[in-house]
Amino acid sequence: MKSQFPGIAALAAQIEMFGLSKREIEKKFRRSELSILAWRSQEVSASFDKQTESPAISTGKRKKNYAGQVPEGLPDHFYNEDGEIDLRQVTGAEAYKFLMAQGMKLPIIGR
Repeated sequence: MKSQFPGIAALAAQIEMFGLSKREIEKKFRRSELSILAWRSQEVSASFDKQTESPAISTGKRKKNYAGQVPEGLPDHFYNEDGEIDLRQVTGAEAYKFLMAQGMKLPIIGR
């Protein structure tokens, strides 16, 4: 999504990056340096836009629009009819292993 106010977005990025107020940034940096930082911020943003524009590529039952967030080689029963990941159809052990691979730490209560 493109910003309607690129100047404000660039200033917000600079404030966030340096942890300084607008006045402190203007004292510390020249206008040309701030322009270069703003330009670089737009380049990074455009790069993110290009990565997210790719349409979903369907291979049989699966969609490949997860941008590397889903491990390769998941069995077909992890996917629903729309090609999206649906953990309602897997065992508890499989769901636990999948979520741990995604970085979600789940507590296990032994009985």
